[in-house]
Amino acid sequence: MQHQPRLRALADLNAKIVEAETEVAHWERMVERLNAAGEPTRAARNCMRAAQEDLDRLDRARDVLLEGDEGGRGEERPAPSPL
Repeated sequence: MQHQPRLRALADLNAKIVEAETEVAHWERMVERLNAAGEPTRAARNCMRAAQEDLDRLDRARDVLLEGDEGGRGEERPAPSPL
């Protein structure tokens, strides 16, 4: 039952992706509110960018897990970026 650990990892990753999407949406709304109020948005944009980078990293990790299910082993992949 080698697929169970992969399925569990995929389920955990999907839950983290939902959280990351919520975080990105939060910062998008914050930037919109600050912008509408004429307030500086630099800090909120930086937080939004960081949240989006986290989401992108999680999406790439999910893609790697899904490629394993499709038999994509042995293919060269770019080295992971440092966390």
